Amino acid sequence: MKAKKLIYRTALWLSLLAGCSGVALASPTATVPAAPATASAVTENGTADAVSNTRKPVDPLAGRSTELIKKFYLTSGKAYDQTTTLINSLNPALTGLDNKEKPYYLRIDKELTDKYFRHVRAYHTDTQELAGEYLVAKDQSSVWRVDGDQPGMIYGSAEKLLKKSRLVVYPRYLALGSKGVIRMQIPGNVPYTLSARSLNDTIAKVTGSGVIEPVSTGKADIMADYTVGDQKGTVVREIRVVTKEDLERMAYAAYLNEIYLDAMWAYDPWPYGWGYYGHHHHHHPGPPPPPRGHRPSPPPRR
Repeated sequence: MKAKKLIYRTALWLSLLAGCSGVALASPTATVPAAPATASAVTENGTADAVSNTRKPVDPLAGRSTELIKKFYLTSGKAYDQTTTLINSLNPALTGLDNKEKPYYLRIDKELTDKYFRHVRAYHTDTQELAGEYLVAKDQSSVWRVDGDQPGMIYGSAEKLLKKSRLVVYPRYLALGSKGVIRMQIPGNVPYTLSARSLNDTIAKVTGSGVIEPVSTGKADIMADYTVGDQKGTVVREIRVVTKEDLERMAYAAYLNEIYLDAMWAYDPWPYGWGYYGHHHHHHPGPPPPPRGHRPSPPPRR
């Protein structure tokens, strides 16, 4: 028993030392899994050789039951037929898919991405590795490839997509010493280009990365040129640069206004009787009394 305790204590101290020094210890009988490929590998003579990590993601539901696949992906129906037909009809040079050269199959998410796109993944039939990833508009107006070296629109037009997108210039009230941002808010976060500049450099400046830097208090107009697929446009947004003290006063005033509105909603302004019923109390008073001298109509005869 003493020998076993000594072994346990020794193992415990060794594990503590390993945790403090950053060295991982493994049991002599444990099987250590093979390390994944990394950007570099050390050879026997101690030199590092570059090794590219070429392994792609695989289908997480490969070999699973049909019932489980149907739970997460479309496998039939009108939307499935339209989406698969559209993907299969596109130029293989754009999609990277060619059934004759290397067979593949498609997985289509059941849920829409941002209520607009159908997320589609293509996997090679033999290896189940990812062959391509796409966003297909639910109205079939555009298809976007979101993987590869040059992601972007490969079919259709972004005209309808642009109606569901907007330019974000945040915040509208920018305090001196802080920074703002400019970006496009687009369903699916599809690729886009954006260049912006300030029309009032003495008030605020815009960096090449779309960051707004205040200079002095006042009003500034931010003009942004964007390209989304085949659509281009220009948008102007107004911001105001204020001091931190002004911003704190504005925030406090907004807080008081919210409290005032909450208090007003707590009252029930029924013209036949005022009363405080609480914020979450639903009061349904009866109908107003009839005017004087009015007799209710007699009950119908049977």
